[in-house]
Amino acid sequence: MNAYLPVILSHRNSISLIIGSTGVGKSFIETVIGYKASTMRYKVMYFSINKLFSKHKMAEAENSYLKEIDRIEEQDLIILDDFGL
Repeated sequence: MNAYLPVILSHRNSISLIIGSTGVGKSFIETVIGYKASTMRYKVMYFSINKLFSKHKMAEAENSYLKEIDRIEEQDLIILDDFGL
């Protein structure tokens, strides 16, 4: 894991996908990557897709959508998990 983290974090504005069958540990790997990045002082946000969509709807209703987008864009690493879809 330590070998892959610098590679992931050095590619700003890129997308990395973790793909596999149910139960193989994709969410666990995402969590470890996020934790390790945060211990290295990277700004990290982790969302389940469902939570991100809910947050988006709430931000639109509260007219704080742009503020929320700015907050997300400030991150070094954004982890989106499809857990529960």
